[in-house]
Amino acid sequence: MKPKEVVTIKGVIGAGIFDTNGKLISYSSKTLSSEQADSTAMLCGTIYSLIESIASLYSRFCGIKMHPVTRIDVISMDFGISLMCSSRGCIGIIFNQNELERSKLDELLQGMVEEIE
Repeated sequence: MKPKEVVTIKGVIGAGIFDTNGKLISYSSKTLSSEQADSTAMLCGTIYSLIESIASLYSRFCGIKMHPVTRIDVISMDFGISLMCSSRGCIGIIFNQNELERSKLDELLQGMVEEIE
């Protein structure tokens, strides 16, 4: 699925594709400006890099394979950002968790990852 298809779903605020360094490749949103989308991609790239580093260290020291990280969810009371990454890049969806069921979010993320693979 492309970001513009994902944002038509109730509860989705924005969706984008970015590289693991946080460089925005494409996005679509009901409310985010291009500057806000760039900032969100940078935030997502930073979160991914941080979690990937921690997971790599954890894997090495504890012997529990946590690397490579494929999904990260950052959830607040009402909103969330879900990220999925593959060898080809990352996708992210910003959503209202009161309006989007977890199973639908999972389906949308998988559809977007297939788009970049």
